Amino acid sequence: MGIHYAYHQSKINNLIHALMIPMELWAILQILRCIPIPIISDAALLAICASGPVYVATEPLCGATMIVLLLSLRWAALCWLPCSAISGGMIGLGLFAVPFIVQVK
Repeated sequence: MGIHYAYHQSKINNLIHALMIPMELWAILQILRCIPIPIISDAALLAICASGPVYVATEPLCGATMIVLLLSLRWAALCWLPCSAISGGMIGLGLFAVPFIVQVK
């Protein structure tokens, strides 16, 4: 844990995480959005509904904020990204790969 903790003390690393983690979440929601789920719309909304109570139970204010963030990211994906199984999924994988590569360097 010592090395991991020291790594997260860097201001540059914290900035990279602040920018890249939401982008990774957006990518995951984009991939899940391309999986249709009857009644609820898509797998992204199902994932948000399933994880939301856990976030709120753990920390009510931060949990509610996280739910709003996830719903906002899903909305952004709905507005700006295609949702066919192939192109939407490939865009989602690309959106995930870029911040992942930036963070591990």
